[in-house]
Formats: sequence, C-alpha cells, structure tokens
Amino acid sequence: MRETDALAVARARVVVDTRAGALEEAGDLLQAIAEGAIGREAISTELRDLLSGAGRRGDPGEITLFKSVGYALEDLVAARRVVDNAA
Repeated sequence: MRETDALAVARARVVVDTRAGALEEAGDLLQAIAEGAIGREAISTELRDLLSGAGRRGDPGEITLFKSVGYALEDLVAARRVVDNAA
C-alpha cells in the first residue's frame, strides 16, 4: 500500500513504529527506496526513540513523517483506552 509519494518521504524525517516492520511492510517507504529517493538508513528513528526523548527534531521547520505498520503494543494501548472509556 502506498499512502504518500517518494518526494514527500525524501523531504521528511521518517519515524516508524518499528524499523524492521517498516522495512518489510511499508509500501510507500519501500517504493521510495526502490526509486532511489531515500536509502534504508533514512528509516532510523523509531517511535520508542521519540517517547524516550531521543530523536527529537533539530529544527522547528523539519517535517516528520510517521509510518506505522502495526505494532501489538499500539493495539493493546488503544484497546485499553476503549475499555477505560466504556466503564
């Protein structure tokens, strides 16, 4: 599946839920790599890096593109939120 074009990916800092998952399943990122717009090394920041305080933007004008391919912990957190709100 492709949700954005290679130019948009190349202009942004790419943040993913998991690097391994993104390099296997993220069609828009894989297409950008195949087209030569970015290298595999451009996919280096994971969500956990941002949550720990590392990997923040160096410039307020920097574009951040977040790509999630599905991570079980995200599903569990969302499910917990639904249960808590239903109570």
